[in-house]
Amino acid sequence: MKPGNDSMGWIFTIILGIVGAYIGSLLAGLVGANATAGFAYWVFSVIGAMIVLVIYGFLTNKK
Repeated sequence: MKPGNDSMGWIFTIILGIVGAYIGSLLAGLVGANATAGFAYWVFSVIGAMIVLVIYGFLTNKK
């Protein structure tokens, strides 16, 4: 999704994934999906992580 070198480190990457999974579970609840386990949980976690990554990109936009 984001080509190039990302200097956020492995700890921040783990934190981003955890926050993304939480955001994804909130999003699943908003659309009424049962994403407590399995494939649906994985899909919503990835979507949540992508949302967090985009927000992080906007906040740290280096020109």
